[in-house]
Amino acid sequence: MVPSRIMRMTLSADHRLIDGAYAARFMAELKRVLENPIVLLI
Repeated sequence: MVPSRIMRMTLSADHRLIDGAYAARFMAELKRVLENPIVLLI
């Protein structure tokens, strides 16, 4: 076993209220910001 830097995220959304594609875009953007926090300053 080797230690690594992994963070698991799960999003639960009601598909009657929100489209799954929108939720996927949100998760992708969240991942981008968490990996590059400097973008919060731009």
